[in-house]
Order: sequence, then structure tokens, then C-alpha cells
Amino acid sequence: MNTKTDDLVQAVLDATGGQGVDITIDHVGGKQFEQLPSATRVGGTIVNIGRLAGPDTALNLDEVSFRRQRLIGTTFSVRTPEEIAQVCAALEPEVMAAVADGRITARIDRTYPPEEFLDAASRLRANQALGKIVFLFADPDTQPTVDRPVANFFGTIAQIGYVVKNLDAAIQHWISLGVGPWFLTKGVKPDNFTYRGEPSDMVMDVAVANSGDIQIELIQPVNDAPSMYRDFLVAGHEGMQHVAYWTTEYQDLHDRALAAGFVVGQEGAIGGPQGRFCYFDTDRQPGTVIEISDMAGPKALLFSYVKQAAAAWDGTQPIVTIDPELLRSQQAG
Repeated sequence: MNTKTDDLVQAVLDATGGQGVDITIDHVGGKQFEQLPSATRVGGTIVNIGRLAGPDTALNLDEVSFRRQRLIGTTFSVRTPEEIAQVCAALEPEVMAAVADGRITARIDRTYPPEEFLDAASRLRANQALGKIVFLFADPDTQPTVDRPVANFFGTIAQIGYVVKNLDAAIQHWISLGVGPWFLTKGVKPDNFTYRGEPSDMVMDVAVANSGDIQIELIQPVNDAPSMYRDFLVAGHEGMQHVAYWTTEYQDLHDRALAAGFVVGQEGAIGGPQGRFCYFDTDRQPGTVIEISDMAGPKALLFSYVKQAAAAWDGTQPIVTIDPELLRSQQAG
């Protein structure tokens, strides 16, 4: 849930039949901490581990007392080596086994080479990291990879996506390579777009064309709103950013990917609720982001037309401009 827009206490009470949870583990602190007694059952326990929103809070001690709750504070930064060893030993029987078989996975925010330690520290101090910061002390090609489902888990790659700084120049380059015609849409603002779980007003210009069965997509973000496209450019990259898999069973694939340990980087919809898309945070190397895209609505009709146009293209009318509103029509394509 998004605590900026949703009622934390009400959501917890709705999910627990009005009783509240047995144990609340808090990593945030700050003002939000004062809501936790109301979301924790009578006789329950509240444990504070982190204080990302600050160490100061306000509590209604009457509520804590009347609900007979326990408040426990803990941190590892001032523990002795002997105490930390005891904690690690207690984790071994169950938690480490769950890590080993993939039931528990770490959420990785970004990876950095050691020489960029100041950038990594700045990101942590600014509370911008959503997950762990990881340093790579060897070439990325030699790093061990997380076990993932194999045997065409996502299906067949249908699209290769490029993020560029100058969309018009990129289109002309691909035309010179014999790929076209290009279907160009400017000012695309996806519905319900979120980046790292937070709403974002990202706007982009997009162009697509086919080369045989593979669609080439060119994307240029046109504002500074957060997105994985913007991250890619800010990191100094330009070019291939993702591969996309298309599916008519979007929700099933989305759910299976989350169950397998994949983490959402950004998601939204184009052309209504049947035009959903999701980018998973898999860019351990530039160009390896995985996107899944719903092909149950008007977007599928448009993409089918793009493929047919490429098969019959004679080099004339290399660029076709599309009104973004056309994507919302069931008659698209």
C-alpha cells in the first residue's frame, strides 16, 4: 500500500477482521510510528528496527497501555560481536534456508563499482534507496546470478527497446538501416504510472517499427519525472534498455514473476486497463531490463498493424504520426 494516499490503520484492520496484527516490525519511525498501536492487536508487539523518517515521534501512551502492548527498540550498530553472533545463529535454521531456496530475496536498489562509493553514500544519506546498495568488486560478467525460472519463463522476446536522447535522430538512423515505417506518438503519459511504487507524472515520446517479427521501440523521456528511462540516461547510457515479452495472460505472468522473486521497477498502462505494462528491476547490466506487456486490448491491434506495415513497406512515408488518444480507442489499427 502507499501510505501517502491510503489509510494504514484502516487497511490493516480490514485485513485482520478489525483485530490488528500480532507483531508490527517498523523500519520507518517518524510520524508514521504513532499510527502503529492502532494497527496492532491488544497484547501485540511493536518492534522498531529502523528510523528512515527520523527518530522523533509522538505516541498516545494511553492507547499503548490500554491495549497492553509491548514496544521493543533494537539496532545492530551498537551490538557486540558476541550478540551479533547469537542473532546470526538464531537465523540459521529457518531464515537462511529460505534465502537459499529463494523464498526470501533482497531488494536491490542499485549496483555501483567501488570507485563510485561517494555516489552510493550520497544516495543512502538522502534516503533515496529503495532496497540495498550493492558494490560490484569484479567485472559484472563474472558475478554470480540469482537463480531465476528458466525454460522460456516469460515466453519469446517480441520487442527490443531503446532509450534515446534525441528521438528524431534515432528514427532517421534506423530508417537509414532499412527499418520502417515508424509509428510516432508524442506526449505519451501512461495511466497509473508508478516508479519504485510511487506515482510519477512521466511523459515520453515513443516510436515503434518492425523488422520481421521483432518490434523496435524508441523512447525519449521528455520531462524530469522519475522513471527507469530517466535513470538509464542519467547513468550515462543510451541505446538498448529493455527486452519486452507480450502476453494475453498478463496478470498471471505478473503474479508468477513476483512469486519468483522479480521486483517491479515501474509499471502503468497505455490504451486503458488492457494495455498494462511492467518493467522488472533486472538491469544488472545495461540493456537487460525485462518488460511484460498486456496484449489483450487495442495496443495489440496497433502492434499488429505496425508489423503488417513493415512487411509491405516500400520506403515511402517512413514516419506516421499517431494521436495518443487513438491508443484509447478499440478501433486502433
